[in-house]
Amino acid sequence: MAEKWLDIAERAFSELKNGSAEIAVGLCEQVIFHVTEQYGEKSREAFRWRGWKGKALIEARRFVEAEELFGKLLEDRWVNLGPEDEETLSTRGNLAEAVARSGRPIEAISALQLLLDDRIRLFGPDARVVLTTLGKIAHMYDLAGNNAEAVRRYEELHSRQYDILGPDHPDLFVTESNLIVLKSKAKDENDLSQLEIFVEDCLLELGPEDPFLLIQQHHLASAYYNDGRFVEALATIKSVVEKRSQIFGPMDQRTIISIDFQSICKLALGDADSAVLDLRNAIELWRAIGMENDQNSLQSQANLINALLHNYTENTEDSSDLGVELRQRVGQLVEGASKYEPDHHLKTWLAKVEQQFPELFMV
Repeated sequence: MAEKWLDIAERAFSELKNGSAEIAVGLCEQVIFHVTEQYGEKSREAFRWRGWKGKALIEARRFVEAEELFGKLLEDRWVNLGPEDEETLSTRGNLAEAVARSGRPIEAISALQLLLDDRIRLFGPDARVVLTTLGKIAHMYDLAGNNAEAVRRYEELHSRQYDILGPDHPDLFVTESNLIVLKSKAKDENDLSQLEIFVEDCLLELGPEDPFLLIQQHHLASAYYNDGRFVEALATIKSVVEKRSQIFGPMDQRTIISIDFQSICKLALGDADSAVLDLRNAIELWRAIGMENDQNSLQSQANLINALLHNYTENTEDSSDLGVELRQRVGQLVEGASKYEPDHHLKTWLAKVEQQFPELFMV
C-alpha cells in the first residue's frame, strides 16, 4: 500500500511543479485516502497531504476552497499537534495566503503579523521561518496594491537575508527579482532598465527555455505595457507564448495566461480583431481544461467583452450581431462571478460596464 501512494505522491509533486494544479488536486485527494487508511485521519502524514491539497487548490486558483481546507486543517493541527508545532504555524501562513488570494489581503497581513510575532518568540529573529514570513507579508502588501510598502518590506527583507544567509543564497535572488519587478511598476525608466538587464542576465545564465526566465519575460512585457511601449510588450509576450506552448503545451495555465495578455497588447495597438481571436481561443482552452469559472478564465471573458465593446461602439452596422454575443458573454461572466469569488477589480469593472451598457445585462 505504501508504494502505491508514494507513486501517486510523486506524480502529484510533478504535476504541481509543471503547473497542472487541477490534476495535482485530484492526486492529492488519492494520497489523502491512502495515508488516512494506513496512518489514521489525525496522523501527521494525513495532515501533510491535506496541506499539499490546499497548496494545489491555491495554484488552481480555487481560493475559497483552499481557505476552507486550511481553516479546518488549522483546527485539527492545533488540537492534535499543539499551537506551537511548526506544522500548525505553517498552516496559519498557508491560511493567510488563501485569505489574501480570496480578495482580503489586509486581513491576511494582520494574521501574518501575529504569526511573525509567534515565530520570533519561538525561534528567534534570525530563523529562516521568520524571514519566510517577512517575505509573505511583503507579498501581501503587493496583492493589496500598496506598491511602496511592498518595496520597503522587500528591501528590509533583502538586507536581513544578506546579513543572515549570505550574498549567494537563492532566497536572496528571489527577493531581488521581486524587488526589480515591483519597482518596474512605478513607471521609472531606471527601474524598467534594471528589469531589462535582469531578464537579459537570466537569459544568459538559465537559457531561453527556463521557466523562471519566461516568468520574468512576462513581467517585462507587463512593464512595457504599463509604460505605454505596446510594440515591445507585444513582441516580448509573443516570444513567451511561443516558448510556453512548446515547453508546457497550449493547454497549460501559464500558456493561456500569456495568450490572454498577448491579446491585451494587440488591443492597445488597435488590432481588435486579432485580440478577439486570441481571447476566444483562451476561453475555449480554459473550458477544455475544466477551468471556465477560474479567476483567470473570468478575466479572459472580461477582456473579450472589452475587445468586443470596442467594435460594438465603433461599428454600428454590426452592433446587432455583436450585441447578441456580448449579452451571451456578459451573462456567462455574471454567472461565473456569482459562483466564485471574483477579483475586486473585476467586480468594479463589471459594475462600470453595466452602468454604461445596461442593455447587455437584460435577460
